[in-house]
Amino acid sequence: MDPESPPFAPEKGWLRVEVRLEESEETQQQLEKAGLDVMNYDSEWGRYRIRLYKGDVTKYKDVLVDLTRRSYEAAK
Repeated sequence: MDPESPPFAPEKGWLRVEVRLEESEETQQQLEKAGLDVMNYDSEWGRYRIRLYKGDVTKYKDVLVDLTRRSYEAAK
């Protein structure tokens, strides 16, 4: 996925969300601890790839907001 592509990619039955953050053990642990379905880290474009299913946005709202906020701050 190129750097200008949208961070949301609908798939059949789920939604792929990509959050641009530097890869870190802390972030990886946060995602795993939360129970999110984390796909492989895209080291080419520096993005965490997360698979969300119906109800996951509500269920993981706090973690997703935190990741989005950190990504936004890092892009400034």
